[in-house]
Amino acid sequence: MRFLPYFLTILIFISALQAQPPDKRALWVVRDALVSEAEINKVISTAVISGMTDIFVQVRALGYTWYRSHQEPAAPQITGQEFDPLYTVIEKAHRYNIKVHAWVNMFYIWTGTDAPPEINHLFNRAPHLLLRSALSDENSPPDIKELYEQGFTGYFIDPAVEQVRKYHLNLIYEIIDQYQVNGIHLDYFRYPDYKYSISPATRESFRNKYSFDPVSIYADPEAYAKKYGITSFLDKDALYRNECTARLGLYLERIKNHIEETKPDLKLSVAVKADVATAKVKYLQNWAEWLREDLIDFAVMMNYAPEWEPFTERLKNNLVNGLEQRIIVGVSTYNQKARAVRRKLAYLSESDYAGFALFSYNHLVKDERYFNELQLFNGSGGNHGL
Repeated sequence: MRFLPYFLTILIFISALQAQPPDKRALWVVRDALVSEAEINKVISTAVISGMTDIFVQVRALGYTWYRSHQEPAAPQITGQEFDPLYTVIEKAHRYNIKVHAWVNMFYIWTGTDAPPEINHLFNRAPHLLLRSALSDENSPPDIKELYEQGFTGYFIDPAVEQVRKYHLNLIYEIIDQYQVNGIHLDYFRYPDYKYSISPATRESFRNKYSFDPVSIYADPEAYAKKYGITSFLDKDALYRNECTARLGLYLERIKNHIEETKPDLKLSVAVKADVATAKVKYLQNWAEWLREDLIDFAVMMNYAPEWEPFTERLKNNLVNGLEQRIIVGVSTYNQKARAVRRKLAYLSESDYAGFALFSYNHLVKDERYFNELQLFNGSGGNHGL
């Protein structure tokens, strides 16, 4: 019976190959793949060979841009080069009818123990607007070690502040105005955690509007509840989270309205936490409501669970019944074997979801054998003359 696991694997592969490809088949392309025209050629060739319909191309991350911005510094990897990564991707991808979505990391703006060297970097321009916990020093940026210990990747800036909103709106506007992108894809359009969602400006705003300081309830929740009662704590906690969540929704509405007024055919999407309830309660990212209110054209659910049951349970219990055709399911490749990915893609092909997005192109091209095992919906293959 030693042949049985191998036989079952073959059956899974055959089933996957027989599945009809979903309408949307996408790759996330991390910025490291945009440093030269030769690397971009590889991106497009891979997308064509794989039969991809869309690519999410990371053109803004950590306060740098991978396009010609009038507002923000260019990434060090492309500074001084003549070519424009985003323009080059669009020009080449559109030859093969592959749609290009400008992937913009929003409120996550920096990481590392040292500040960025550029004076005009957002981290250096507005350190007072960086998000903090209730226990952080208001007069200085959070300590990066503290952030890492809490499980955060780096520094987030406060999306509730109008100065921050206008800054990011201008980034989006210049992409829309300067480039023939098919979509804007927002990432980190959320808080790092409701416990790490406070800035001096937010404290002042809540004091003025609601006559209470968020720090007073989150610095020591047990002490607050003991002094004022659990009901008071729960009421203020709900008020704070609901207000922050609503502000994100209103901001998204501004972005959507501008797109509809200027480029109505352009699609707006957001990369979202896979579990709807966790996204709303912990990260204040109410993406199910964004879909219902048509604030986004589609969501890309980052369903990166390598295990089968957690992956499928998230899809069955998404709390957005009837909206599956506006959800692309993100599937990770970096943390699971190709066989597991193929099985998930076959499952999605038989589901009501719009399609899949693989995270990421960058991982796939590092392992040719892994990549070849994922040729489920490939086109003609071979050399496309790029």
